[in-house]
Amino acid sequence: MSEFSFTLTVEGGLDPARVDALYEAGCSDMTFQGGESGRGSADVHREAATYFDAVVGAIRDIERVPGLRVVEIEDQELVGLADIAWRLDRTQESVRLLVAGKRGPGGFPAPVAPRRRGRVWRWSEVADWSNRNLGTAFDPEESRFVRVLNAALALRHAEDRVSRRERQALLELAAS
Repeated sequence: MSEFSFTLTVEGGLDPARVDALYEAGCSDMTFQGGESGRGSADVHREAATYFDAVVGAIRDIERVPGLRVVEIEDQELVGLADIAWRLDRTQESVRLLVAGKRGPGGFPAPVAPRRRGRVWRWSEVADWSNRNLGTAFDPEESRFVRVLNAALALRHAEDRVSRRERQALLELAAS
């Protein structure tokens, strides 16, 4: 078993009675924030065999409480230089040199927002590159899974906003 940490966005209001019900539903490995405003968050630190099991299990546990629904998992896919440096356990200057091709093997992934300041990269691409070129062992599948899971949660969240025909077409597209 491994411990996985992630944040879920929860809709439905996290008043004290619901938080108590969440702990009774198996959510003692979570910290809740957001009060009664209608949206809140759950910081999850869960032991499970896989990241998938941890996330899906946490969503199911939260949704056992009537009136609560998970709408997304916090996406940490887009990263800046400081995030990359922290995840690679390098200085920002070291990462800047990798990005510029002045250190390391070159071929660093292109940023998805290529402005001079505030550039961001997809973590899954950086992790793949780092695994191939720096000998790290990151699991880029987690980032990909978060994107797919958020798409599924968004579709589920919007199902009452689209017609039955549109919903069926979207489900067919997702299945193909």
